[in-house]
Amino acid sequence: MDGNKQSKLFNSSISIILCLACIFWLIAITLWIHFSFGSPTFDSIIYHISPESLLTGDMMFVVSFCLGCILFPLALIFLVDRTLLKRFHEIKQFRYGLFVILIISFSVFVKKIKVYPFLKTLSQEDKLAKLYTPPVFKSDISKRNLVIIYAESMEDTYSDNKLFGKNLLSPLDKYFKESVRFKNLVQLPGSGWTIAGMVSSQCGIPLKIPLFIPGHAKQGNRIGEHFESYLPRAKCLGDVLAKDGYYQVYMGGAKLSFGGKGRFYKTHGYDEVLGFKHWINKYGKGIPKHRWGVADDFLFKQAKQKFRELTAKGKPFNLTLLTVDTHHPSGLENPTCKKLGYRGLDGIIHCSAYLISDFINYISQSEIADNISIILMSDHLAMRNDFYDILVKQERKNMAAVKIPGVANAIITDKTGHIDLFPLLLFAAGGRDSCKAGLGLLNPSFNSLCPRRKNFEEFKSSLGGHSQLISNMWR
Repeated sequence: MDGNKQSKLFNSSISIILCLACIFWLIAITLWIHFSFGSPTFDSIIYHISPESLLTGDMMFVVSFCLGCILFPLALIFLVDRTLLKRFHEIKQFRYGLFVILIISFSVFVKKIKVYPFLKTLSQEDKLAKLYTPPVFKSDISKRNLVIIYAESMEDTYSDNKLFGKNLLSPLDKYFKESVRFKNLVQLPGSGWTIAGMVSSQCGIPLKIPLFIPGHAKQGNRIGEHFESYLPRAKCLGDVLAKDGYYQVYMGGAKLSFGGKGRFYKTHGYDEVLGFKHWINKYGKGIPKHRWGVADDFLFKQAKQKFRELTAKGKPFNLTLLTVDTHHPSGLENPTCKKLGYRGLDGIIHCSAYLISDFINYISQSEIADNISIILMSDHLAMRNDFYDILVKQERKNMAAVKIPGVANAIITDKTGHIDLFPLLLFAAGGRDSCKAGLGLLNPSFNSLCPRRKNFEEFKSSLGGHSQLISNMWR
């Protein structure tokens, strides 16, 4: 074989291998996203894209990514190189077929991560700028204390006993009956992961990461840790309440760096921000913990102690909690739930609801119970977990309920999003002057003067993609 023919053969083989590598990688990453997270939005993928963000979370996802998206494609390329390329590298139809498969793989990948709707909005008018209303807090009554509980992935779907054989949220039934419960809390764009649900409900905006910020190359799930402030120009619940004299505490079992939660709360008026490192430094490594952080039974024990401290201060306060045991894919056991005999994801969900209910009962029996508003909500819909195949066949809704002194229990069936919980949180603290805060709209069940949202689907559509308004809040 002469040199020219060898060179041509070599170049042809290299191009085929590169094409196969792209095909295998696109298929592998598409399947990994599907089986790890379900159907994420492009916003959430941009937010979590950096390798360091993965390393601060569950190592199981890192391992599955390495095995499924790196080693498996490499093994396939090696196998194909040894068995097929020598036979088919000179057949034009084979090369054309590979090219077609590459285009199809790329199209499926792009559709999976929902990049088309995102790109479409880049050339559209920023509707959010017209809809945004700066939050106002003026109270004509005594300031109410707030207890806000974000329940990790605990969507309302889990209360359907037909799906799971029992109502997994049944320990919360008493609280739900005494509260205003949202039965149509839709997951809006920019609110589908933990910090996004928090930002949406406390700032009234979807969480969006600017595609480019001069001088800041690092983004991903730790974007907040690479800025001195997290959304510094956004006016959020913590900012408003801090100005009005509230003492504010955030408590969670997971690392504060993950998602930038710590930076978010420190930026927006919280006096104490307590996470995994705090508990380890204070109590040592022997406390109940798992791969996502400190277990929920330990967290609620600390929350009861913190509640007593806040009550003794005599100042209005906001105590915000985040659970973690119900994290996908299979949940995480804690000593209390294990001792009570709970097993499997359904048991962990049921036990988490029990721990939340126990904490709510504890603060409801306190001497200041008549001046506490209790807000419970899921941070987002469950991502791909052991029940995902059941969940995706249903019309899924987030879980939320609020118990406000003097407000009668009710069920709200209007379509609502986490964004609409921002004006509700201000109302729960005693605010009376505004129906709107951020992009949120207070339901008329709380204030009859507030209008209903006329076209929810149109509003939902306006939240997708780029927004200069929100990009400016990062600068």
